Amino acid sequence: MTGVARGGLVERLALMNGCLATVPFRRFVALAAAAGFEAVSCWPNVWRHARRKDGLDLAGMRMLLQDNGLVLTDCDGCREWVGSALGTAATAIDADRHEMFEVCSALGGTTITAVHDTGDGLDLDRDAAALARLCDDAAEHGLRVAL
Repeated sequence: MTGVARGGLVERLALMNGCLATVPFRRFVALAAAAGFEAVSCWPNVWRHARRKDGLDLAGMRMLLQDNGLVLTDCDGCREWVGSALGTAATAIDADRHEMFEVCSALGGTTITAVHDTGDGLDLDRDAAALARLCDDAAEHGLRVAL
């Protein structure tokens, strides 16, 4: 669970998709709403499954969220922004920034969650510059970046 804190109070209760990462989108949304959550995050493997296997387009996914009284907080987690991460093997939860921007915007989200996932550790100059580029790219889509 995550909450957006404002003035010491939780603005809305959000369920992180990673808690139920293999649950299909329709079921995840229904479970989140039934449990009293007001918002959710979404992972690439979940939105891809909804699009490819469940026949939901992004507009349909957004409508499903709205029909269940939920909003999308963020799409999680963009790993490709750090240069050396590009050489690692892709997994089902990987998405490039452009896919993240498209999906997050279409589902009404505000934030892309960036994950620092490299095999060579932190390089402050390189990684700060890469994060700045990701933030600039996200801003062009009206989105924020959380690290």
